[in-house]
Amino acid sequence: MTRNQLERLVRSIAYRRRLKRDLAKLEGELISFMQVESLTQVVTGSYKIQLDGGDLIVEEVEVEDSNLNQLEFDFEEELENERSDQIERQVTRS
Repeated sequence: MTRNQLERLVRSIAYRRRLKRDLAKLEGELISFMQVESLTQVVTGSYKIQLDGGDLIVEEVEVEDSNLNQLEFDFEEELENERSDQIERQVTRS
């Protein structure tokens, strides 16, 4: 193992230990919030969080695309109309 590989390995271990320590704190804050608010389940963003007897269960859920509620715009038809208008202008100029 080279010195650089050793440094990366140690840095990686230290980073993961910090994450592990921070993770416990963050989970504790979320559990406290849910208990204070009397929540057993929360859906936020693309996550569903459940509190099951003091255990935190975090699942990724499929996000519904809010753009599906918008009206459809036919770009090809709009481009064709624009082309027709340009041709008409060229013909009237000649």
